Amino acid sequence: MNHKLFVIASGLSPSEIYNINVDPATGNTTGYGQAPYWGDYGMFAPLWLSGDQSLLFTAAGTYFSTSNLNYIGTFNIGGAVQSMLRPQAARLWHVGAIAKLPKPLPALDNCPVAE
Repeated sequence: MNHKLFVIASGLSPSEIYNINVDPATGNTTGYGQAPYWGDYGMFAPLWLSGDQSLLFTAAGTYFSTSNLNYIGTFNIGGAVQSMLRPQAARLWHVGAIAKLPKPLPALDNCPVAE
């Protein structure tokens, strides 16, 4: 477990993702960090974590490493992400968008994993 909270400052232009480190024994914050990008990649709420907590996904379709908030990639699905699900045993992500999707839905298999 990373013991981090992830927040997005959406009132700013451009938006920015921050992580807040939390001591699991006390619940006290022990520091914070932010994505090393300022407007380079789209990012807006809501946010989702991958099952192993190594990736942070945004509704903009971008995803970042939770260890350092480095950019990993973008889902190009034609609209804002509305929901995400990856069953534990599955290899594929199920991503819902708020827009007309191309037919057929582009494959999202083999999503890169953060190192």
